[in-house]
Parts: sequence; structure tokens; C-alpha cells
Amino acid sequence: MNEQNVKFLEETLFYLGFGEKLPDQLEAAMKEGKPEFKLQYNMEHPVPGKGQGDSVLKDSIQYELNFKKGKDSDMYFFNSYKAELNSHQNGNREQLFYVNKNKGVTTKEAYNLLSGRAVHKNLVNKEGERYNAWLQLDFSNKDDKGNYLTSVYHENYGFKLEEALSHLPLKGQKDGLSEQLVKSLNKGNLTSVTFSEDGKDVKRYLTANPKYKSIDVFDENGKPVIYKKNEQQEVKVENVMNTSDKKENGKEKTSSENNQSQAIKGAKDGKKNSTKRFKVPRTRMAVGEAGKSMRK
Repeated sequence: MNEQNVKFLEETLFYLGFGEKLPDQLEAAMKEGKPEFKLQYNMEHPVPGKGQGDSVLKDSIQYELNFKKGKDSDMYFFNSYKAELNSHQNGNREQLFYVNKNKGVTTKEAYNLLSGRAVHKNLVNKEGERYNAWLQLDFSNKDDKGNYLTSVYHENYGFKLEEALSHLPLKGQKDGLSEQLVKSLNKGNLTSVTFSEDGKDVKRYLTANPKYKSIDVFDENGKPVIYKKNEQQEVKVENVMNTSDKKENGKEKTSSENNQSQAIKGAKDGKKNSTKRFKVPRTRMAVGEAGKSMRK
């Protein structure tokens, strides 16, 4: 057994968030010398606003890691893993994530992507050049292998996280956004913050929405909270409502678009006293305009 190979794979597992339990299983499987093998790993994530203490609801996610031995050597390669999410809000979803030279989507990022949130990653193109982009799964389209297509929002797409955050009534952020807040949103986490509203502290949850160049805000029960700043943006709300039930470019709206339309409708249908609207997308841009990529 190649000890350097074992060490490299253990470092990869640690970097991707698979903890400290798998290395023993990994070494045992490699000693058997089979051409390929799989390892299993399970995790749970609490659902914000759903229960308290020991009674809090949790999403479960199962990972199946794929290892394959090289044709002309005794080295094993960790090529991919399948993540299967069992979510209280989104049901069952699964996706195959690829690993390349110790890099890839981490376990927490996989959970966030399957939960519908966007993740900011440092990627490498075919020419070996690095670039930053937001990734988000398109649950309305799959490839021929059954994987969801991935929407890629490059830097030149124009979404600026810090700028979008600067418009929100975040408490304790007057001297600049905290590094922890930005890092958490970049990873796709549903991030807990405190807003200052009408002289009161209010708990909110945030996620980045690169498609609409905005921030999605939720209350403690996971309900969307829409903010507005002026009457001009109020007109934009009307425009979105009037077209919310129409198809775009021959396609049905994605689930994220439906959620946003429902939130806006709720605000218009008598919930103005309980919600404040802030930002509504100026255009209903199709996912394809941001570019799609998938690894085959």
C-alpha cells in the first residue's frame, strides 16, 4: 500500500469536510487492493426556526464516496461523491460532485447547494486559469446522467455581495461588514443576523441570491421578508406580480422564482404590516443568460 497515497487521500477527505472517521475505513479498503470501492458518510443539519433544543428538526444527508485504482499503479483516486439530501422543506434530492486534485465542493457546500442556496467558489478553467464564481443548482433541468445542471454566475455578471448587504439594516455593521458574515454567505450558509428595525432588534436569516443580485431575507420561521426603500421600487413589485404567473422564454419559472413571487404576493395581500420590502429584481433573467456548466 502506498503510504503517500493514503496521506494525500486523508488530507483530501479532511479538506472536504468528511471528518476523522473515514481515514480508518479508507486505509482498510485500500489494503484489500480492489480495483474500486465506496465509502459511506452521514451528517445532519438543524433546520432554523423548526423546533428547539433536542426537538429541533434536522435535515439528513448521506454521502457515497467513489474511489478507483489507477490502471498502471497501486495508487487510488478519489474522483467523486454522491450526496443525497432528505430535507423537511425540499424533500429528497441527490447530486454527484466531482473531486479534482484535492479540490471540490465540501460536504457543507453540497448540503447548501442541494437546499437551493448559492455557493461562491474559486474555480479553474480549461486553460488552468483560476476565477471566482457563484454556483447554484438548477432543479428544473438535469443532464443525461440525472444530475442537476449548475448555473454559474461569474464576477462579470455583476453581483456584489458586500454592496447588496450594505443596504440592509444590519446591527453592528456600521464600521464595515464582518469577515465572518461574508465568509458564511459565500459558503452558501443560511446565516443568522440581527436587524435594527423601528428601534428594535429582530433576528433574521440571510442567503445570497446572485441570480437577482440581491440578498434573500427570512424570519425566524423561515418565511421570506421582502424589503423596499422607495416608491420606485414599489412599482417594480407591481410589475413582477403582474407577470408572476407567466412563462418565460417557453419555460416554467424555477422554484426560487416561485418562492419570490409568492413572498411578494403575500406582502401585497395584506401583510404589509408584518413585512418590509427592500429589493426586487429589475429583470426576470433566465438562468441560461448567466451561463451553465456541468462536468461530464
